[in-house]
This record gives sequence, structure tokens and C-alpha cells, in this order.
Amino acid sequence: MKLKLPLTGLILMLGLFPAKASLQEPEKDKTEQSKAQKDFAEAAAQYGRLSSEYKRAQTLFEQQVSAEKEFRNVQSDYQMARAHYRGLKLKIEALSLSPEKIEAGEFFAAYPVKTPIAGRVSALQLSIGSHTDGSAALATVIDPDRLQLHLKVFPNDLEDLREGQIVRYRLANSDSQHIARLHSIGSAVNQDSKAVDCYAALSEHRPQGALADQFVSATIVTQSDSIQALPSEAILQTEKGQVVLMLHKQDDEGYLFVSTPIKTGRQYNSYTEILEAPAHGQFLMAGLYNMVL
Repeated sequence: MKLKLPLTGLILMLGLFPAKASLQEPEKDKTEQSKAQKDFAEAAAQYGRLSSEYKRAQTLFEQQVSAEKEFRNVQSDYQMARAHYRGLKLKIEALSLSPEKIEAGEFFAAYPVKTPIAGRVSALQLSIGSHTDGSAALATVIDPDRLQLHLKVFPNDLEDLREGQIVRYRLANSDSQHIARLHSIGSAVNQDSKAVDCYAALSEHRPQGALADQFVSATIVTQSDSIQALPSEAILQTEKGQVVLMLHKQDDEGYLFVSTPIKTGRQYNSYTEILEAPAHGQFLMAGLYNMVL
């Protein structure tokens, strides 16, 4: 996530706090936060005064001592003051300041800025004494436990995608395959990549060596089927057609294989679908041999 500051000011201090799981906490100087505290303190005082007046007016109205119009005017002023107070209180809390201390007259010269998530700072674009207006990102914070796959899919492949589909992926320079699950399918074409952005959640612990913004190669499984299949190298081509070598018997003298005709279907990676073959048996997959078919 990109860390931005809510108010303008100067960076006074940079700190990394282990108790905050390495959160970046720049502190900003005076200006707008002083006005925010002053406005809140004034709103708190007015809200307290009108709260007392409202309770008194309500008692008099219930006892039929005062007119309803007078009570409604006091009630309206009280409700506006309450709304103003609560709104400013939320702003003070967003600055990680104590509303109770400000109401008691204690003001703060600076405020800490904390990231809303635990994580690690991967990029820091600020320095002590620099000025910021809150529009630019000052730091990038990454939570390694929340990494997900960002996939780019061509628009003509979108019709085959469904949320929940399995995604098989590999990290750069790795042959290990990992599993994720598609959870978000974009609805617009990214004009830079001319592809649709999709996202998949990791179905297991973060793979060792996985980094943010790292390139991965991924395959989305759009459909699955249970079939009989053999490694393609186990299928032999003869004059009579395709065959496999099925184990007939095994004894002290060695192995006896029988040439068995088969019919093949689809191929995927290094496997071939077997359409017609013995339901059970052991087959010679690979190796050096010399025999007559």
C-alpha cells in the first residue's frame, strides 16, 4: 500500500518501531494539525454547554413550563453542535491524537503517521525537514502475508474464467509449482498492457523467495476432467499403430512385457490421454530396452 499523509507540514522525525511490526512513522509539524486541535477543543466546549442547555430545556418542556418552539430551537442547536463535535473527533482520531487530552487543553505540536497494516517498508520517498502536501505517496508498505497474484488475461479468454478457479503458477527461475485460486476478474481493459487485470489468492503459505512485484508464470485451470493418461514417452508407434508395453510377468530371469494396442486422445504437457486400454496393469514408462514388437 502507498502511505500518504492527511495534512500538509514538515517531516520532523523518522522512526521504525519493532512494536509496530516495522511500521514507518513520520511526524509532521504544526500548521494544519494545530488548527484541527483548536477547532475540536472549541467544538467540545460548545457541545458541552449546549448539552447542558438541552437537558434543562427538555426538563422544562416536559414539565410544560416552556413553549415547544423554544425547546425545538435548543434541540436543533444541540444536535448541530453534537454533529460538529463528532466529525472533528473523528479527524483528531485519524491523526492518532488523544481527543480526551485535547478537550482538557493539552495540544500536540506534531502527530505520528502510522500505516494501517503491519508490514515492511519497501520504498521511502521522504527525508527529515522535507515538506509534503499530502498528495504524494511518502512510503510503500508491503505485508508479505497478504501477497496475491496479479494476472493479466487477454480479453478473448475472459469468457472461460470464473471466480474460484485454480491457478497453477511458478516463480521466476523456479521449477516448483504452486497453487492459487482466482478471486477477482477485471471488467475493463488496461490501456497500457491491453489486457484485463485479474487477481488470485495464494492457497498455501507464501512460497520461499516470493517477492512483491515479482514476475510469475501462471496457468488458470478453466476445466478439469478425470481421464486415463500415460507419459507420452511410454507410447510407441509401430506399423500396426500405437502400443504400450504392459508387464506380463516378473521372475528371477527378469521382466516380460507384452505389446498392447491403445487408442490415444488429447495431449497436455508431457502426457497423452488413453481412450482404450486395459483397465489395470503396469506399463513400461521409460528406459533402455531391446525387444521385437
